[in-house]
Amino acid sequence: MTLPASGTISINSLVGEYGGSGSHSLSEYYKGGSFVANHSNNANVPTSGTISLSNFHGQSNTNPTDNSVTINGSSGTRGVIFGSGVNYGWASGSYGGQAYGANGSASDTSWQLGTNSTKRMLAGAVGFSSTDMKSNTTYGIEIFLATGSGNTITSGTTAYPLSSSGGAAAVYSEISGNKLYLNGTQYVDFGNNGSSSPGNGISLVVDDGTGQMNGYGAHRLKIIQSHSSSGSTAIGSGIGSTFTGSLTLEIK
Repeated sequence: MTLPASGTISINSLVGEYGGSGSHSLSEYYKGGSFVANHSNNANVPTSGTISLSNFHGQSNTNPTDNSVTINGSSGTRGVIFGSGVNYGWASGSYGGQAYGANGSASDTSWQLGTNSTKRMLAGAVGFSSTDMKSNTTYGIEIFLATGSGNTITSGTTAYPLSSSGGAAAVYSEISGNKLYLNGTQYVDFGNNGSSSPGNGISLVVDDGTGQMNGYGAHRLKIIQSHSSSGSTAIGSGIGSTFTGSLTLEIK
């Protein structure tokens, strides 16, 4: 729990949040010591020197949740049978026989989906347009979540299981109850469906050991323009500019 943001805090309040036994003194509760974790949720607690109970207002020993990743997107050709397409974002190679030519890069690929404690790796992300031979255009977003069947994934992250080991249920469980934000703007509400598919324009291709993006094994989470949810910005022609340049993605 988080300590009160104002009002009275006692040494027993610190024991309740940070632990300890026997008699106590404030000198036990420096950040980075035996009890107080050195992370942003304890930003006001000193590591040495003067310390007071007021330093602990609004502090918590619970690890902060990292819900964001960051890419630097560019554009490239998207393979479309009997049509044309463009990818914007971070992607290269092919997935499921479909060519991805966005290229781009990523500066932060480690994140947690919602309140899930397990850190996962982003293996790629694009906004796309796809036009068929009848000039019908579909806009959408694709997020690739690393499974570990390809290149070594980011240190500190855990690979999603493959299709044969419950990969779909793992992804659906972690996105359930959360929303997708792009540079702080909500685009998707994944609903509350537990380990089942949320539908509503949201689909998942599960890696069977052969699906790769940017050299990483990955599941492909796809959201198309038919998705509709309260508070969400519609996915349309502007999705290309959203995925061009610096972009922070959050699922929370």
